[in-house]
Amino acid sequence: MQKKILRYKKQNANARPIQHAVDNFVATLSPLGLDTASKYFPSIVPDDFTSLKSLLEKLSLTSNLNLELNTGRLIACIPGVGKLRPHRAWPKERWIELIGKILSDKNNIVILVGGEEETDLCGEISQAIKNNALDFRRCLNFAGRLSLAETAALLKNCQLAISGDTGPAHIAVAVGTKVIGLTGPTFAERSGPYGMSEYGLNASAMCQCHDQKKCLFITELGSGECMQKISVEMAYDQLVSII
Repeated sequence: MQKKILRYKKQNANARPIQHAVDNFVATLSPLGLDTASKYFPSIVPDDFTSLKSLLEKLSLTSNLNLELNTGRLIACIPGVGKLRPHRAWPKERWIELIGKILSDKNNIVILVGGEEETDLCGEISQAIKNNALDFRRCLNFAGRLSLAETAALLKNCQLAISGDTGPAHIAVAVGTKVIGLTGPTFAERSGPYGMSEYGLNASAMCQCHDQKKCLFITELGSGECMQKISVEMAYDQLVSII
């Protein structure tokens, strides 16, 4: 019996208009005649057992349960981009400054999100917030401590996520949370958070490394030169305009 084989092929870097990877995948499957949804996301509904309260209790953060979690705004910050592509990252110092600005509003609670590779980075950011005499109780570090399902549940509880070019940004989209994507060498139109282009800060037009895995122009802070073009003020102003 002969079977039809479909292969996903990444769009050529010079092709215009730029097609998002999600739309490319759907187009690849179109010969199968499958019904396609009019709206792809949200597509994940986390189970009730992964409520915010249960996640806090699991991580022994019960001392923070007196925070106004029901009325406060939970804002996820996702600073890591993995060890294989550090030049896509927004500088750690800017994350620290941005989080300080976010916490200046007493209604905001910052949630640090990341995998095991981001444990040290998020720990350093959390410690810097504490050293700066900010209300560090409103900066909760979950990096490296959650499963993918729990990460999805946590992001579902957030009003907004601000993220580098990394996986949890797409998980946030999948659970219906708005995302401010910070992108540099890669085209946000192709691989950024789907449907969130109006919120993102995209420095790719300022970079000579379009469509690359990492920026080739490295600054003293370790990130790509293009990522330096995104200022703390730009990120904070965008955040305030959404929440």
